[in-house]
Amino acid sequence: MSAIELDEKAIILQPSALVADEALSSYLQAQDEAAAELALSRLLYEQAEPVIGSILRHNLRVTLREADDNADNQNALALRSSVRLQLLSELEALRSRPGGPAWANFRSHVAELTYQACDEHLRQQHPRRHNLKNKLRYLLTHNEEFALWENELRELVAGTRREVMAGRAAWRDSPPARNEDLWAALREEPAEWAKLNWPGRLAKTLHPIELLRGLFANAQGPVELDELVNVCAAIWGTREKNEENTVEVIAEYSDMASGQNLATALQLEQIEHLRQLWVEAGQLPIRQKTALLLNLRDANGRGIIALLPLTGVASLRQIATVLELTPEDLAGLWSQLPLDDAAIAARLGITRQQVINLRRAARERLARRIPLVDV
Repeated sequence: MSAIELDEKAIILQPSALVADEALSSYLQAQDEAAAELALSRLLYEQAEPVIGSILRHNLRVTLREADDNADNQNALALRSSVRLQLLSELEALRSRPGGPAWANFRSHVAELTYQACDEHLRQQHPRRHNLKNKLRYLLTHNEEFALWENELRELVAGTRREVMAGRAAWRDSPPARNEDLWAALREEPAEWAKLNWPGRLAKTLHPIELLRGLFANAQGPVELDELVNVCAAIWGTREKNEENTVEVIAEYSDMASGQNLATALQLEQIEHLRQLWVEAGQLPIRQKTALLLNLRDANGRGIIALLPLTGVASLRQIATVLELTPEDLAGLWSQLPLDDAAIAARLGITRQQVINLRRAARERLARRIPLVDV
């Protein structure tokens, strides 16, 4: 493991860590099972749980609220249960071997377990993003123009940790303040930003060094490595296989719809896939459905919701019902579809970024639940 990887997870324990170690000693030295159960409960829920929750919320950007049905949040809840079970198993094994070696610091061990679980989860869920992050890390540390370094400490319940920042090498010792407005605008629409800065160029043809120069010039200051990875992935079109499959099938339907004979172009199997998309979309939370369906378009930006009634998959009345609209309201919107994010945000009373987040969550759920092709 490189020094940067170690620093990325570095934890400096606060004085409260001593309380956790005392709680661990109480559990290991309990004289009877009743006392051990009480000590174990306090150790897990008063000491370990805040550490696990804080790291999962920060690293995975989730709420960890049971009522939050966002796919990423549900995955994080399952991950939390997995870390709890692993920790419980290790604690019971420690107690069964009196006098055996224990951890030098309980909270540090809990944090390391949670970081490892996060890393493994992200590798499995987003292997291409993980690969992209490694490539960017290599470029940023092996090109004299760029650098990675740690920013000031960020407080976590587990203690404090340092975030890895990326930027020009000249910024390392005295990093300038980032232009938050410019960076926020770029982060929301990275592909559009690339089109404006390199008109007539395909994003995939941009050399990494060329792109990094442009990104840092726009930000005017360092950015967090994970944010940089997200932006580069969006510009280069880096998608996981399940996400690509969903987009490709939707684009295929759109191409067919543009032909003169839709009935002969669409095969039964393809219509069935479209039907599955519709059924699964109908089970999404209302705000996710709205963000997805009112903006439904292919990779070329063409609207495809008209395919639903054309193929007999769903009538206009059924579409209106799923979107909790009256048929009259949907009819008034029909000629304007697909709506842009600002229009959808105004209808829902939320921000454009929230609309983007809702649609991403919807697409990820559909990609997991619909066997479009073998992956």
